[in-house]
Amino acid sequence: MKKILKTIFNNWAKTFFRNKNFANRNEQNNILADILERNSNVDQIKPLQEDILKTLEDPENLYENFSELELNNYASIKKDIEKMMQGEENILTENQLLSFIKAGGTTSAWPWKFLPFTKESLEQNHSKAGKTLVHNYVSSHPECKIFMGQSLALTGWKQEETQSAYISYLLHSYWFPKILNYLKAPSQETNNIKNRDEKIDNLIKETIDSDIRSISWVPSQLLTLFRKVLNQYNKEYIDEIRPNCEVIFWWWTKVSLYKKDLLSLFKKDKKPEIIEVYNASEWFFATENNNQLELLVNHWVFYEFLPKQYYNKDLNKINKNKILTLRKASLSNEELVMIITTQWWLYRYILGDTIRFLHPELNSPNKFPIEITGRLEAYCDVFNEHMIVSYTDQAIEKTLKETWNQLKEYTIAPIFSTINQPWSYECCIEFTNTPINLEKFATIFDTELQKTNDNYKAKRENGSMSSPTIKILHPGTFELFHEKRENLHAQSKVLRLANDRKIIEELVIAIGKDKRNTLPNYQSS
Repeated sequence: MKKILKTIFNNWAKTFFRNKNFANRNEQNNILADILERNSNVDQIKPLQEDILKTLEDPENLYENFSELELNNYASIKKDIEKMMQGEENILTENQLLSFIKAGGTTSAWPWKFLPFTKESLEQNHSKAGKTLVHNYVSSHPECKIFMGQSLALTGWKQEETQSAYISYLLHSYWFPKILNYLKAPSQETNNIKNRDEKIDNLIKETIDSDIRSISWVPSQLLTLFRKVLNQYNKEYIDEIRPNCEVIFWWWTKVSLYKKDLLSLFKKDKKPEIIEVYNASEWFFATENNNQLELLVNHWVFYEFLPKQYYNKDLNKINKNKILTLRKASLSNEELVMIITTQWWLYRYILGDTIRFLHPELNSPNKFPIEITGRLEAYCDVFNEHMIVSYTDQAIEKTLKETWNQLKEYTIAPIFSTINQPWSYECCIEFTNTPINLEKFATIFDTELQKTNDNYKAKRENGSMSSPTIKILHPGTFELFHEKRENLHAQSKVLRLANDRKIIEELVIAIGKDKRNTLPNYQSS
């Protein structure tokens, strides 16, 4: 009887999520008009209120008036957010605040930034994006049975002292209707544990007999969890413990770097589907559909794009005439800085991510496939080599494939030239397996970097740059690094490519004096 009820519910849920209202379609003009109409009394928009209200029915003139607004980033609105946290109203939004998101990571706002989380943003973006993600999956997998069991997700925790929480915790708290709470695993009590090892131990005990059908997780930590589960229960493959897991939703990090290693932990021929999601603490931007990321264009974000070569850290010096709307940007193959305006508090906000539209000649009015190329702060151009994260990710991925190594995390920084040594890169890598073929790794990595970046290749060939130094980190180094930063949670991440040595030096401090000299270095000849 229980199985029959589960089957009935599974079929009903799939029908619900196939609803066309969850599909992606271009509503950019309507979104901009609605944002400006609903927020005309907000301090940032008030100066243009009269002109904007006059042109709500005229998309071209509306955008012309809107484009007079100043560009923003977190630093420029930080004081406004602090006022909101003190209870002031109509600063950035007129909408009801549920909480503040506590976000850490790789930006100049380190160690923390606090972001308003409203009821409307939950319903129209975060929740709707989740429904679109599930819509895409059930529409392409009509025989799926994900609603016959539970969904597993490890999250951050609630911060009572600052009235804030990590976005993963808030979504886990609010995304499911209360009537469907039984589908969630682990419990909210487990997810509110701050110590990650204790949290994972509790999760394993709590869910060992659960029928897990889907998993939502951060990649490197998911590999850590799987290996811990296998060791604890003396199993070789995850599907010996989770035989019905059919899909893994992959957050925040490029999936291809970890996909092979993750799938190697499953024995059965039919491996779980791995679906990539592109989101930040601010907003959801894209979900994978038909094996490529698609920009979400009807989820209450109005998009603008600036070709990266026109970006300036001094926002007042950016030539706003170079900013492109979605349709024009999608026809370009340039690397673009994403600028977002949302219903609930962000106006012409430079997120810090860079993207590129794929196949512009094939783009339809509703489909905008993209790739994430990196972050504005995640680059190295000390030697005029124009290195970006998408290049280093691609080189690392191909090198891992050739050498059968398994990646935990990496970060790259410049090594500045001396009298006896040309400029080069230092690549600090933590592996999840016992590293093998490391001399070969160094050689292949250098070769693959040259294939991805002609500027780097030219400098290697003329001798102005030497081959990268590969430094192998002890297991757990990156976790220790995050712990030192007080940033040890489900969304901890590290800047993978830097134009200075700040991250590398922090890693050295995290490693400790007793271990610094035991790290093996490898360099291609």
